[in-house]
Amino acid sequence: MQIVIAALLLAVMFPAGAAAQSLSSLPDYRPDQQVSGVLRSRGNDQMTALMKRWENGFRKYQPGIQFADTLNG
Repeated sequence: MQIVIAALLLAVMFPAGAAAQSLSSLPDYRPDQQVSGVLRSRGNDQMTALMKRWENGFRKYQPGIQFADTLNG
């Protein structure tokens, strides 16, 4: 049984690694249209720094989006 699980893990991990290596050949992202609205997220307050980084990066492409985070401890 352990051999089967190990083989399945290798089969799943190998294609993911191959796909990650080819990402550099993709063109830079450009939004087709601008959107507006509110993105609401919930999570732990330990995610605050990560959420702020994600939001700032997202705003570069979609400045009309507002964020409403509910991050509780």
